[in-house]
Amino acid sequence: MHSVQVTVLVASYNPSWEKMRATLASVLMQTEIYHELIIVDDGSRKDLFQEIIDYLEMNAFKEYRLIKNMQNVGTIQNILSGVKIAKGKYLKLLSPGDCLFNTNVLNEWVEFMKNRDALLSFGDYVAYSPNNLNICKTVMRPQVPYIYTNKYSQGKKWKSSILLKDNPIGACWLSDTKITLDYLNELSASCKYAEDMMYRLMLARGIDVAYYHNITIWYEYGDGVSTSNNEKWLRLIKKDMLASNNLILSNNSLSRFDNFRLRMFIKQNGKMNILKYILFPEIIFMSFKKNRKVRYSNITVDNSNLIELFEV
Repeated sequence: MHSVQVTVLVASYNPSWEKMRATLASVLMQTEIYHELIIVDDGSRKDLFQEIIDYLEMNAFKEYRLIKNMQNVGTIQNILSGVKIAKGKYLKLLSPGDCLFNTNVLNEWVEFMKNRDALLSFGDYVAYSPNNLNICKTVMRPQVPYIYTNKYSQGKKWKSSILLKDNPIGACWLSDTKITLDYLNELSASCKYAEDMMYRLMLARGIDVAYYHNITIWYEYGDGVSTSNNEKWLRLIKKDMLASNNLILSNNSLSRFDNFRLRMFIKQNGKMNILKYILFPEIIFMSFKKNRKVRYSNITVDNSNLIELFEV
């Protein structure tokens, strides 16, 4: 009997079947790893569960579970309902439309995590347009991924994330399931939608982040919360960010001096951007590196694999 190494959790709300099917296809094509699939639905009018069951059964994939929240509980509680029953040591969160990049990405990524003894890791991505599946040239996040390698201190990592907001996108994380559950539980008391805020909290508490220097995700660009520029969602995400800042201040692994400086900055709610350079002059060079040369997403990658995922 194999033990589940990775739980792939797809968080869904009023999903498109075309996007959901492509994401499922990318999960089913994974090789050399024993993984499970959990799909959590946040009170959708049409959850597509019957279509999902038919598709998975047709492809002889048995290791799956579906969870329906009858009311809209918000992204964090929706994800939590699946993480609580996850069997895998590692957790990969996805949304319909975001797809695993190739057939062995999970296997190789998990091996990297094991070799680094890492609890948290992120990789690169290729952005694509959902309208025509063409690859998009977009500004990459983070701009300075190498700040997250062993060469740099933990202090530089949290400063890059919290002060310079040079964070990896949510679709590109792979994390230890247990620690993800702990942080989501804590975050859920004050935040509703921005599950990504848990990674900032982890960094402030000294959890190391490993940069996996490989493409991991086909990232749907333009329709998601972070790229759609929807004013309503931007307000909700900002509200969650402010709430997560309070969690950071209430419990972290920073020095007393760094805590004082960070508290002074966060009190401004980001209104005085110049203040961070006055309080943290050491990030001036980090900011220069971030803005010196813009890093764009890879546009030379062949998208035939992506097209196949949408045609399966």
